[in-house]
Amino acid sequence: MNLRRVFGIVAVLAAVALVIRLRSARAADDGLDGEF
Repeated sequence: MNLRRVFGIVAVLAAVALVIRLRSARAADDGLDGEF
């Protein structure tokens, strides 16, 4: 695996983790924790 592919996978995983964190934070604020 080349470095560019590894960096792309890491970037995608980081973006997904950020979206999940933001969704869980919004759900906690709305009292809907555990929806996603």
